[in-house]
Amino acid sequence: MNAQFAETLAYMQKWMMSFDWEPEHMTQVAQLSTRIFDQLKPLHNLGEEERFLLEAAALMHDIGFLVDESNHHKISRDMILEHEFPGVDARRKMLIALIARYHRKSIPKLEHKGFSRLDARDQDIVILLSAILRLADGLDRSHNDIVKDLECIIQSGVITIRLKTRGEYSLERYGGEKKKPLLEDVFGRKVVFEF
Repeated sequence: MNAQFAETLAYMQKWMMSFDWEPEHMTQVAQLSTRIFDQLKPLHNLGEEERFLLEAAALMHDIGFLVDESNHHKISRDMILEHEFPGVDARRKMLIALIARYHRKSIPKLEHKGFSRLDARDQDIVILLSAILRLADGLDRSHNDIVKDLECIIQSGVITIRLKTRGEYSLERYGGEKKKPLLEDVFGRKVVFEF
């Protein structure tokens, strides 16, 4: 990984932990997100910068929870936009904030704050990376690190995700099922889980 990206992610993790709201969950979601990103690379062909954007958004996706639980996705977006991060220009900060914002509830729409100002390529990046983040967040629905590892198997028309778990995983199954539709739309493939 690019040394600047690594330094910035370390800063972001420290900042996220300062809010003291389930940092283990945000770290777990970041790990699951990057694992999914790496394994789906044959479908998206994105690179190191986009992986950085995803990991950054995953680390901070829930920072707004203590301010307003029901709107924490939007609060997280605003908190990210208001903060200065080393090595992050305005474009990258907007992308990170929007990816974090779309980890739950509505999908990106042109009338949404910030999204309409992006060019078409950046809009596509936000949609794809938020789809991955949504799924990763769903796979830690219990916030108990139940998913220890995963493997994505790409087949014609299907992405099978094999999950290695510990303990009861019914909430993770529910979360994955609930949050997979955007990823299915992005790649035009059904997502199937094997626990």
